[in-house]
Amino acid sequence: MLACREKLSQLRTTGDAIFFRVSELQARPEALQLARQFVDLTMHSVQGWSSTKPWINATDTDSLLAEVFTHLMDSALHAL
Repeated sequence: MLACREKLSQLRTTGDAIFFRVSELQARPEALQLARQFVDLTMHSVQGWSSTKPWINATDTDSLLAEVFTHLMDSALHAL
């Protein structure tokens, strides 16, 4: 009986890992779409600043965009 429980435990460990990866695979398209929307919204907002906020120069906007994308990539890497 003990061998049966050990085998069941091994199978559950393997199966749990597989099901976790499947859930990640299913959630990935939505996460990518949300990230893409965030990037598009950020780019659109920052591009409009040249006319609505002329005191913010291109160097500042480039720096901000780099920081936003770095933060986005860092958070994506930590999620792995």
